[in-house]
Amino acid sequence: FGAFHCRRVVADSSPLEYRSFLWDSPGVLCSSGEWETLRIAAVVILIVWAVVPLAILARILYKVRPAVLKHTPSHLSTASRVVWEDFEPPDIWWAWMDLFRRLALGGGLLLVPEDFAFLRLVIGLLFALAALFMQVLLRPYRNKQVEALAAAVQTAICVLFLGYSYIYVFVRFEALPTDRSTIVWVISFLSLIHISE
Repeated sequence: FGAFHCRRVVADSSPLEYRSFLWDSPGVLCSSGEWETLRIAAVVILIVWAVVPLAILARILYKVRPAVLKHTPSHLSTASRVVWEDFEPPDIWWAWMDLFRRLALGGGLLLVPEDFAFLRLVIGLLFALAALFMQVLLRPYRNKQVEALAAAVQTAICVLFLGYSYIYVFVRFEALPTDRSTIVWVISFLSLIHISE
């Protein structure tokens, strides 16, 4: 994901001129041919790393679903049991959803440019909340302790995204020439007033 992140710096202050360098390799200018080559290679690696495993897992789950639902083992369902054995038979697709969630939150959000960092946090929070609500509503796990642990982990992820969002907003407000106590009041108490209305 490092090939997608460029850091903009001031190259000259009179007149104001910016240059963008690759975050992981400051020697690479983000408008150069070398950067384009790195970006194409990164897209190929991203497809191999994320899309191919999702497609393979979807294919395996599609193939074993009839055997799992009928409780008649086949060679493929027995070999892939480690993938779906934690889930209720109708919900074996949750293994695919969980992998997709991890890939999206762990790496997919990095595809949102750093200039839109707050948007990245909002998308991550909404995605994590959607995954939590789906998990709580569908209850795909066989073991209730595993289900409770998975819900607790997903809740912690949501709280982390919410906390990062507040920190981001607070840091942005901190740069403004105002009294910090007003900003804290606006962030915490004014939002509670609007919620109660």
